[in-house]
Amino acid sequence: MATYNFDGDGDLFALSLDDGSVLWSKVISPTDSTPTLVDGRVYVSGGCEGFSDSVSYCFNVADGDLLWSTDPKDEIGDWRCSMAYADGLVFSGKPDFEDFGGTVALDAITGDVVWSHPGGGSSPAISDGIVFSVGGGRVWAFGEIEAEDGAET
Repeated sequence: MATYNFDGDGDLFALSLDDGSVLWSKVISPTDSTPTLVDGRVYVSGGCEGFSDSVSYCFNVADGDLLWSTDPKDEIGDWRCSMAYADGLVFSGKPDFEDFGGTVALDAITGDVVWSHPGGGSSPAISDGIVFSVGGGRVWAFGEIEAEDGAET
């Protein structure tokens, strides 16, 4: 998988591992984000607030069929925000012209919003069930942590 954006629409390409030929391609919102591949699906986001629609997409990796995309009015995704996957959810940022405007968890199969938070918004990273994202000059962590004695904190 590869994305390409140069002064126009974004493009998503599936390339042959054998010879690099294009297997399929899709025009998406402009993006520099890295696609995420999980269980035969590719997740990618694109768009730039004020210039193009901010949208997150899910495609079938085998044939490029669009499985779902977020509504542009929801502004989920950004040209600089790669998506992350864990436990049946994909995580994306929300744009804000000067920084980032939040973190969103989407159902990986349907694209429905599971939860949203105004903190963070950069490309999320996941470790030990905790989702990390940067925004507003802070590092945000989302999830449940157990103390050494087993008590939930």
